[in-house]
Amino acid sequence: MKEAGFFRRLAAWIYDLLLVAAILMLAGAVCVGVTALGANVGVVDLTGYVDVADYLNRNVAAATMMFSFLSFCVIFFYAYFWCLTGQTLGMKAWRLRLTNEKKERISITQALIRMATSVFGLGNLTCLIDVRNRSLQDHLADTHVWVEPKQAK
Repeated sequence: MKEAGFFRRLAAWIYDLLLVAAILMLAGAVCVGVTALGANVGVVDLTGYVDVADYLNRNVAAATMMFSFLSFCVIFFYAYFWCLTGQTLGMKAWRLRLTNEKKERISITQALIRMATSVFGLGNLTCLIDVRNRSLQDHLADTHVWVEPKQAK
């Protein structure tokens, strides 16, 4: 297997970006629904706010909790798929697999290091100048992104 290049990684990243956007929309709807339910049962006070969305935008505690929940959803998405199968759906579509140095599944620590050092995907730009096509996050987390061979039909 060979290391994945920049453009294949970019394609998988864009594919995953669409999935993450859908996950964030769903998670945001959950936040709005839970807040609206809380307002209906009297746990959340919407006095001084136009609606639930205004409350979630202007109330610092609510906005912080919503941001934390949305961040958790994104982190969970990548950590779950990277650690379980080594592939997100975008990586699967572009035949990419993430492994550690021993070509085994990565650990949760490696997944978190990759996310923290990827700079929202910009770390992949390193592939353009790295001889082995490794990204910044691959170097720092001791991981590899491989292109899987095509399977016979």
